[in-house]
Amino acid sequence: MNWKILVTLAVIAVLSGMFLFSNNVDVKSFLSRNVGSFADIFEKPLASGNVPIVLQIRLSDAYPTEFKMSDAEVRGTFSLGQIMINDEKFGVRNPKSELYFKNFNGKVEIGEDGLASIDGATLYLEVDSIYRENETLEVKLKGIPIEMWISEAYENLETSSAHGSLEIGDTAEFKLNGDALKVDGFDGEISIKDGMLTLRGTCARVEITNQNKYVIS
Repeated sequence: MNWKILVTLAVIAVLSGMFLFSNNVDVKSFLSRNVGSFADIFEKPLASGNVPIVLQIRLSDAYPTEFKMSDAEVRGTFSLGQIMINDEKFGVRNPKSELYFKNFNGKVEIGEDGLASIDGATLYLEVDSIYRENETLEVKLKGIPIEMWISEAYENLETSSAHGSLEIGDTAEFKLNGDALKVDGFDGEISIKDGMLTLRGTCARVEITNQNKYVIS
């Protein structure tokens, strides 16, 4: 019998005994504290630079933050004042402007005031009735992000107070309630909706600090 199966059965037996003989054991907490060793049981253990995560926290917890993008798709609903395309200014008076970029290279910054700035170059652009393609377009815009989705982004994320949840693959889940959080080397998809920021992809390292300190890498 495969040794990993034997170890898995042993862990299940231990956890079953904990359920049967103790009313005071928080099994989720047990798994979280031992997430590294527990993950090694599985066929695809967590490896440096390849920690699968789904992080969802309040967007305001991440202020200020920045993500870089490479050959990305960007969709969003923004409250915009104006947009600049190749140094030409276009006024936008729609409180809910729809935008879409393809093959976008650049960055998005979200400031302490909640305003998002997008700065970079794209080969395809739609902003409400403005439409351009088949040329390199330098784009700058700033507005309030109502919704946003980015197909491919990368950067580090750090906050002193995170509220939400963090899933480490299928191995463990952390509930975040004001915990300090660091995500190093994130690479993946980003979305903003209903005041929440979601990161779905991989990273090199995650650090959570509350009364204890947990490091997953």
